[in-house]
Amino acid sequence: MLNTNKQAAASFQGVYFSYSELPLIRNLSFDVFEGEYVCIVGHNGSGKSTISKLLTGLLKPQAGTIKIFGKTISSENVTYLRNHIGIIFQNPDNQFIGITVEDDIAFGLENRRYTREKMKSIIEDVAQQAGITELLQKEPHNLSGGQKQRVAIASVLALNPAIIIFDESTSMLDPKAKRTIKQFMVELRNQGKCVISITHDMEEVTKADKVLVMNEGRLIRQGKPKDVFNSAAELQKIRLDIPFSLSLSTKVNGVTSTIDYQQLIEAIGKLWKK
Repeated sequence: MLNTNKQAAASFQGVYFSYSELPLIRNLSFDVFEGEYVCIVGHNGSGKSTISKLLTGLLKPQAGTIKIFGKTISSENVTYLRNHIGIIFQNPDNQFIGITVEDDIAFGLENRRYTREKMKSIIEDVAQQAGITELLQKEPHNLSGGQKQRVAIASVLALNPAIIIFDESTSMLDPKAKRTIKQFMVELRNQGKCVISITHDMEEVTKADKVLVMNEGRLIRQGKPKDVFNSAAELQKIRLDIPFSLSLSTKVNGVTSTIDYQQLIEAIGKLWKK
């Protein structure tokens, strides 16, 4: 679905940002597009989360420009920005406002002054997409971690942003809930959304269309996952893990290095039959 000939959904151009004279982002430039699933990785302090704060307007670049669909982010166009970007945080409890799940999803719609009929239709639709229809009358704070994240996703989807940021959204979840949320990211990409995931999960990265590798505020590598992980030794130098599939494939004689689990299973299966 990705078409990089069209205008970028979000674009960083020579962006710098520092805090108390400590540079957090240095000369950062990249583009992301609708229908693209992008993972941003790097060790703690590399600048990953600063990118999400810059994208959502919580921080302002001290040099360079950030554009959303060609429009430069500024204090004058915060409403435009919020209409195009949604974010799911690491701890969904920080996002809950309503007494029930339904109230929470409705909050943003009420701010847009939608009619009750339209709100009801949207809530039913996003609840079905997120698999939380049976939770609409529950209190958000009483749900499991995975359920809470799906509620947070539904609340964002209700506002129909073109860009959805997942900021370490799976880091506090159990393995099953992680798989559910990661699959949901892929589905959103398939629907044409621009999905940006800030993550430490290298297994998630294997499903992305593009990876941005940050180190000490600089973008040191970007590209398709299989190309980025060709430099596994370089990534390990900056304390990044590599996907288990790649690690295992490099240790099995007769198997070509790969980050694709299916390719790895098929290659090992062929060896087993010999």
